[in-house]
This record gives sequence, C-alpha cells and structure tokens, in this order.
Amino acid sequence: MVGTNLRFKELHIQNFRPYEDVKIEFSQDPKKTITIFEGTNSAGKTSIMNAIHWCLYGEEQFLNEGEGKPIPNQRALNRTKVGQTTETSVKLVISDDKGPKYQIKRMLHATRNNDSKEKKNDNDAGGQIDSGFTTTISIIFSDRNPNGSWDTTDDEARFKAKVNKFLPQTISEFVIFNGEMLDTFFRSENAEKIRTGIERVSGLPVTDRSIQHWNDMFRQYSKKAAHASGASASLLEEKLETKSKKLDEKKREIAVFKRNLDELNEHQKQLEIEIEKHPIKAFELLQEQLESEKRHQKEYDDVVLKLKKSRVDYIIDNFGRILLYDSIGYAYDILKESEIKGETPPPVMDFFLEDILKKNECMCGTKLKGNQEAIDALISLKERVANSKIAQIANEGKETLVNMKELPVSQIIREKLDLLRKDENRYSAAFREAKEKVNGTIEKLQEYDEKKIRQIATSLDKIRQKRSDVIDELEINNSQILAIESEITDLKKELKGATETTSASKQWNQKRNLAEKAHSTLNQVREKLLSEIRERVQQKTEEIFKKLITRHWQVDRIEIDENYKIRVIDKEEVDNLKTLAAGQTLYLALSYIAALREVTDTNYPMIIDSPFGRIAGLERVRAAEDLPSYLPETQITFLVTNTEYKARVAQDLSSEKHIPSIKETLQKNKRIWKEFELVIDKITEESSRTLVKEITV
Repeated sequence: MVGTNLRFKELHIQNFRPYEDVKIEFSQDPKKTITIFEGTNSAGKTSIMNAIHWCLYGEEQFLNEGEGKPIPNQRALNRTKVGQTTETSVKLVISDDKGPKYQIKRMLHATRNNDSKEKKNDNDAGGQIDSGFTTTISIIFSDRNPNGSWDTTDDEARFKAKVNKFLPQTISEFVIFNGEMLDTFFRSENAEKIRTGIERVSGLPVTDRSIQHWNDMFRQYSKKAAHASGASASLLEEKLETKSKKLDEKKREIAVFKRNLDELNEHQKQLEIEIEKHPIKAFELLQEQLESEKRHQKEYDDVVLKLKKSRVDYIIDNFGRILLYDSIGYAYDILKESEIKGETPPPVMDFFLEDILKKNECMCGTKLKGNQEAIDALISLKERVANSKIAQIANEGKETLVNMKELPVSQIIREKLDLLRKDENRYSAAFREAKEKVNGTIEKLQEYDEKKIRQIATSLDKIRQKRSDVIDELEINNSQILAIESEITDLKKELKGATETTSASKQWNQKRNLAEKAHSTLNQVREKLLSEIRERVQQKTEEIFKKLITRHWQVDRIEIDENYKIRVIDKEEVDNLKTLAAGQTLYLALSYIAALREVTDTNYPMIIDSPFGRIAGLERVRAAEDLPSYLPETQITFLVTNTEYKARVAQDLSSEKHIPSIKETLQKNKRIWKEFELVIDKITEESSRTLVKEITV
C-alpha cells in the first residue's frame, strides 16, 4: 500500500505563455479528488502541464504547433522597455497529508538592452525572442522539516537532487501526461517503458543503491587485502580492477546495443507490416502493367482510326454507284435502244463538224473541195447532232455508263463495308477492354502512396543494415567479454593465492567475501522482488483493463513477460496489442499506470490533458466511473474541452438508454472538488491572455 500521499496544492503562473498572472488551486479533499479545467483548444490547457514540468525540470514536456514561440508571455516582452526586466515564473506548491511539503519556483529573467526587433533563438526562453534581450534562470527549492521549518536552497545541483528525490523526471510521464497520446504508449519501446515504470515506482532504486554500496565495499576490501599482501598482490589487484572496469564498460555497451537492437527489431516489424500492405514490388509491377496496357490501348486506337478512315474512303468512292445504280442502268438501256434504232448520232461533237466544213478538209487529210456529196453529208450530220437530245450522252457518257455498269454491284460493296465494319468493331472492343484495364490499374495505383512506399522501403533497408551492424557489434563485444571474463578468472585465482600470505590480508579477504555475498544476495532479492512486482502489475493491469473496456470477454489475459513485453491475449491465444483501437490502447496505458500505483511507496498526483478525447460511447462513462475508483486517494486533474466533458453521448442502441456525459457521471458520483474555466481574454486584435475562472456547480 502507499505510504505517502502527494498532491499538487497551488500553481502560481506569471507571464508564462498565455498566462500573465494566475493562481491555480487543486483539490486537497481525499474524497472529492478530481479538479476540472475546461477550455477550448489553444485556451492554455497544455500550457498548465508545461508550466508544471518546466518548474520541476527546466524544460517543457509537450510542444506542438506552439514550438518556436518563447516561454515568456509575448505581451509582457513587448511592454518591456530598454533597461527593464520582465520575470517569467512558475511556483508549484506540493502537499502531503500534513500540509504543504515542497515549494518549487523557477524564474526566467528577460532584460531588454536595446530596441532591436531582430529575432534570435534563446535556449532559456525556449524559442524566438528579440535579440535586444538577455536572459537568465534562477531556482528556489524549499522543503518542510519535521519541526515545521523550511529548508531552502537556490543551488542548481541541490535543486535537481531534491526534485528527483521525491518526483524523478523518469517517472514524470506517469504523473503528467497527454491522454490523446496514450494510444501510442505501447507502440514502440514498450518493454523499456514498462521496465522503467516498474523499477522507478517500486522502490527498487533504494535496493540498487545498496547493491552499488556493497559492490564498492567489495572493491575496497579487495584493495586492502592486496595492499596487506605486498606489491605483487597490489599489482594484480590493479590489473583485476582495470579488467573489471573494462568488463563493466563492455556490459554497459552490450546493454545499449541490446536496447538498440530491440528498438530496431520493433521498428523493422512495423515497417515490414507497412510494406506488406503495399509492397514496393507490387507497386512497380502495377506501374509496368500500366505502361504495357497504355501501349496496347494506343495500338488498338491507331488500328481503329485506320479502319474507320478506310471505311469512310470506300464509302465515298462507291457512294454514287450505290445511290444511282438503278438510274445508271436505266440510262444505259435508253442509250442502247437509241443506238439500235439509229437515233443516236455518232459519238462526235458538232464543233468538230463545223471545223471540218470550214477548212474543207477531213481530219484524215481528204480534201472536201469538189466533193459536194461529202459536204452535204457532213452538214446533215451536224444538224442531227445539234438537234439530238442525247448527243451529249452519246458523245461523253456512253463509255462512262458502260464502265459504271460493269463495276461491282451494291451487294459486293455492302459485303466489303460489312467486313470493314466488323474489323473496326473488333478492334474497338479491344480498345475499350484495354482502356478499362488501364483505368483499373490506375485505380489500384491510386491506393498506393508512392512517396510513402519508397520512404518505407528505404527506411526498411536502412533499419536492416543498422540491425546487421548492431548484431555484428554484439558478437564482437560478446567475444571480448568472454575473453575479459577469462582473464578476470585467472587474475582472481592468482590474486587469491597472493593474498593468503598474512593474517591482515586474510581478514580483509573475509570482509571482501562478506561484501561479495551481500552483493550477490541483494541482486537475487532484487530480481525476485522485480519479478513479484511485475506479476502484481500484470494482474492489476488485467483486472482494471477488463473492467474498463466494453468487449472484455474477448480478452483472456494480459501478460508482461520476463523481458517486459506486454501482450493482450484473446481467447484464441492471439496477441491483440497491435490491433487495439485507439481508445482501447489508451485504457491499457491507464490501467498499467493505475496498476503501478498499487506497488509504489508514494501516491503521486495525476494530471491528464484530454483524457476522454479518443474514447467513444459507453467506454467514456466507464472511464469516468471506474478510473477514480481504482485510484481512491489519488488527486486527479482533468484538462478537458467542452465537447469532451459536457457533450452527451448518443443513445445506446442495444439498451436504448441515455448515456450520460462525463460531467454528469462525475457529478453523480460526487467526485468533483471544483471546476474552472480557461477563458481567452482578447485584449487587442493581435494579443490575448488566458484567465482562470471558477465555475459555480
């Protein structure tokens, strides 16, 4: 059970981001443990969390689109004149069951030296400020003594030591956290997070310090035993210590390599899952397929156009024959009949006859002069030709009609056109099919994000190469460790013989053996304790998680194995960790954090930004009802939006019952101490500030 209840009591913020001068209070009531801060996005909810984290550790924990903007309030900076100093400060008062226990204050002093408005990046300010400013940081830490007096320090080293004694930065993520980010809590490096959590909040650091103490004593006694045995033994001891330090160094390197390998393995698995969804080879094959289909489409389109042109040209060439075929036959028959009856004059034009008569000489050279009979015949023929209605046809069209009559009949032309049309239709169908394939392939390619796929493929290649390099380094270091351990074993045997020479050295050896035994025993105790704590956290996490989620019957158990890997096992023995919904993963993280508090010797407060933002339906209500019940004496502060906090959930379709809002649920259970609203106060068109106003419930 917990030994000490710690609570945030007061937070004084001056000129920190959107806050100019506000005082925030937190619940001290052991029954009404919940304090609500409600505000719209950008009202300053995250700035409250950052103010606490900055006050304790000198850095902001949560930076998003505000990154690049300075910690000091911009309006306060703008009002600062040359020679003046603006102070940004955060003071945090933390209490225990006896009242105020710690007072921590961090101040940033910004002094304007000139009017330069050119921007510069300032580490103390945490962003861009006018280059005319210089900044300094100061801190004050006060803790209450048993007699009620206060011990105060402004020394940075002591400040850090005192803060990390009661609230180490390594566990701050279990105290101050963003609820919307909790769904990523177990996605990567989850084993390291779980191990860190269990070790840090379980009191193991005390055991670790004891182990280190006995290890130091072992080395001191070894040196004294060697010194009492003479120069040769001292030399052996120095060699042994050097080798031992080298061995420790190699083991630390191995631990780093192993952590890196675990991270690389996890990263590689995630990338392989992504690349399986849209493999680069499949993408490239689709691209090749698209190019091939486009070529076929173009080829079919070209053939269709050529066939269409051939058909049109053929129709144009034969249009007159088809349309006037009957008229041509009729004219031909008239001409033939006229010719038989002698009505058709010879195929000669009257101007030819006129020319012959005028010249009195035939085309053949025969002279007409004196040949009156021939002249009369030509005159008579000229009159017949001139007076004949079909003379033009007789002279020009007879041969044409005969040729047209003898050309292919309409049936042959139609057959030819049908053949051309069939070819055109066949290639048109092939073109449409090719076009559909092209469009289908384009749709498939649209499902792929080429840039992302290539980035994943490139990242995967790099990760695999790094993993291979790390494995090679591990093998080399393991070989080196084996060699060093062998040398140490030989040195220990030699040193043991060299230090058994005097009574003084024997006494020091006895103390050394005692220290070694204590060191070994504490290590065994540590591993056993860690195993027991791990099992308790596992059981409690499973218990809370099953009660928080809706489909708890699908979860068989939660496992945290010896390597601190967490698994969510279903009834079919499948690990569902990677397929949990965002809300379920958030619940798993909250369940784990709540379980950790069951084994800690300090009950830390909890402040959560957007705790219910990713949770829907009935699970929201269960979170509001059950989470505080698993943390009965834990001070909980919720930073919420109006929609997240007050909006009613849609009616439950299965029961047709109204699902209350988070506000209704917490008020019904009488868990709320006070509610505050973060109000954006617009001062000018360019500036605003955030005010904190209590809401009357």
